[in-house]
Amino acid sequence: MTKNLIGFVIFKINKTIKILSPYLTVSKKYNIKRIKYKKYLIDDLRNEAIKGDWVYCLKINSKSKYKKFKIIKILKNYGTNKNNI
Repeated sequence: MTKNLIGFVIFKINKTIKILSPYLTVSKKYNIKRIKYKKYLIDDLRNEAIKGDWVYCLKINSKSKYKKFKIIKILKNYGTNKNNI
């Protein structure tokens, strides 16, 4: 895994969001390419991401065995906010 992560916000409760991050798998034998998704839980400290946004995250070096990510930037704001309508 890389230290950078791009994902789509699918769920949000308080300041915790769940994102889907796409990655590519390749089968050399049959020359098949598949797009798969992995789910991550991320803390949104500034509480700025909403459901439907694309976010860019950076991995934080932590001493625990769990991976921690921090939101760096919101790439596209397609959230379901009633004020945008």
